[in-house]
Amino acid sequence: MKRWLIFLLSAVLICALFSSCATGNKKKQSTPGVVESSSRKKPPAWITDIPETKDYLYFVGTGADAESFDAGKKSALSDALSQVVGVIGITVTSTSTYEERYFADRYTTSIASELFSEGRARLQDAEIDEIYYEKHRRTDGSLFFRVWVLVKYGKEEIAREQKRIEQLIAKKLLEVEMLEQKASEFRQAGLISEAIVAYLDACIASLRLEDGEVYFDRNIRRAGELLAKVRLEKSGESQTGWVGKALQRPLVLRAYYPHDDQKTPVRNIPVRFAYRVPKTDGKGYKYEVMTSVTNSDGEALFNVGMVHEVGERNSVDASIDFAPRTRQLRAAPGPLQNGVRAFRDILSAKKTTFVFRSDTHARKIPTGMYVLQLDENGEPVTEVVATSSVYDVLYDKDFSVNVLAIDPGDLTGKSEYQIREFLIGAAGGDVERVLFGRVRITEYGSISGYEMARADAAAILIDTRTGDVLRTWKLARSSTGGTRESAALHVFEESGKALGELISNTMP
Repeated sequence: MKRWLIFLLSAVLICALFSSCATGNKKKQSTPGVVESSSRKKPPAWITDIPETKDYLYFVGTGADAESFDAGKKSALSDALSQVVGVIGITVTSTSTYEERYFADRYTTSIASELFSEGRARLQDAEIDEIYYEKHRRTDGSLFFRVWVLVKYGKEEIAREQKRIEQLIAKKLLEVEMLEQKASEFRQAGLISEAIVAYLDACIASLRLEDGEVYFDRNIRRAGELLAKVRLEKSGESQTGWVGKALQRPLVLRAYYPHDDQKTPVRNIPVRFAYRVPKTDGKGYKYEVMTSVTNSDGEALFNVGMVHEVGERNSVDASIDFAPRTRQLRAAPGPLQNGVRAFRDILSAKKTTFVFRSDTHARKIPTGMYVLQLDENGEPVTEVVATSSVYDVLYDKDFSVNVLAIDPGDLTGKSEYQIREFLIGAAGGDVERVLFGRVRITEYGSISGYEMARADAAAILIDTRTGDVLRTWKLARSSTGGTRESAALHVFEESGKALGELISNTMP
């Protein structure tokens, strides 16, 4: 019994001993603290006692707790470089201007990104002198790194960099301020256009400054205030133009601003003229554009080189145009676009439209005409449809026109030159012009249960005395019918009407 008790006590002691060992080991593993560090017995003195030498400034960067050495090193370098930037950058005080504060803030951000370059021993003129790290264990057993870096920067390099930045900013500021000064001088001299341009140029120059909002805002506002003073008036509308000829007198846009109960001319204002003319195929309009500037009388002139069509409202739009500069203003960041839009709104109101009536001398010129109809194979179609349609339009609009008695077979196989000679001969001596057209079926199809035909139409106006072609016209039309034959006749008729309208409106 005694032996059994001794054995039992021994077993309990052994178990307690092993339990104590196991518990002791576990406790040791969970204890937080430094588990590894650089090859030093203790942290280097420079962590708390920053060195100082004759030629270098030193900066100690401390990294945030990081999951890896590289991440900790990068964090420590960023901290050191922010201190470098603080030394190099512009010092902001309570007396600093808005512009100085603005540039200092932006420069601090940009220079940090320029100096830091991961993986290099040197960061521009900054040099990593030493690195110290510690590997720590958290209470949960996970590991993290703390890294310190000692960065040195030559004092001469810092001085040079400070001077370079000051000169750079001064140069950019000087450009904007010089433009502002020019604008002010132009304004005082009454040179409104030159002042607006200088203010806009100052806006554009301020975009090259880091955070140049204060310059941009005040200059775009000043440009808008000046532009708002400009007034426009027009003259030259009270005349009739003739198709094929130039307008007798120019259209005149005059820019001025009210001053001392007078209309003071605004010279050198850029003006854009846009003359609306019909497209050659008769479908819609296009614009002939010309740019100019006002002269010493504040006038910009637009000469209509040729009147293109008969109408009561031929139009020429005229507007003040600072397009080359307003395009550059698109580069302004979002917050500045409010000022840009305000200026554009003022600019969009500085426009007007000239309207003049026109007619054609062709109404009184004896003209013979004939329109040849061709099927899809190029063979003549004898039933007269297109010729009658063209004639009806011209006759209703008081043109002196008669249909030539021509058998379509007489034109078959002839060259263009031979056709012209034949038409001139058929017209007779009293006819000064011949209008010759062709309408040819190009294809057939069907749509919604109807037959459809498409056709191309063209016409030329011939001077019977010289044989010259004075004008050409082209267009295309389509039409439907219950049968292919009726669709063809309809498209001949529609093409003839459209050709007649186009010719009557644009015949010189």
